[in-house]
Amino acid sequence: MYSELTNLVPTKQRKSFRAEYFIRLATVAVLFVVVLVIAQGVFLLPSYLYEGVVITSRTQELQKLSALIGSMPEQEAHSQMQALGAESTYLLGMQKAGTASTALRAVLAVPHKGIIISGLTFQQSTPTIPNRTILLTGVAATRDELRGYSTALSALPFVTNVDLPVSSYAKDTSLPFTITLTGTLQP
Repeated sequence: MYSELTNLVPTKQRKSFRAEYFIRLATVAVLFVVVLVIAQGVFLLPSYLYEGVVITSRTQELQKLSALIGSMPEQEAHSQMQALGAESTYLLGMQKAGTASTALRAVLAVPHKGIIISGLTFQQSTPTIPNRTILLTGVAATRDELRGYSTALSALPFVTNVDLPVSSYAKDTSLPFTITLTGTLQP
């Protein structure tokens, strides 16, 4: 037996069969690409519609703002611009300022033997008030402990003023107090 098989189909028919095979293969490939392009178009349609709506709304907003700016006197626009500039400067400064929790943690780290703190209030600085404020309320066992605590708070480097009213010393024991700390409060 021969290891080589004999093909009894004539050469012309083999060539036409091969040509038909490649035509079918090309047809299927083209149809696949067309279906893929149509599917991509269908999937992109919602995004296209959404972007159209966004462009329309932004155009309307631009027209409103243009009309608003056109109707405003130039002086008022300038003053608003200056106010926005001052506020942005303040907000940029706030980014560098320490958080309230770090300031409160540093104040609470001061030893307060015989002092019971019952309330803490933190007030952030504003463009008109540059210093931050912490309000401490509580009860001190004796006058000496309250005075020592007030002195320890005033020794903190980030506190510029410790305000303890004289009326806090009215009693001998169990003195209710309110201490106001002002300063940068950035430990």
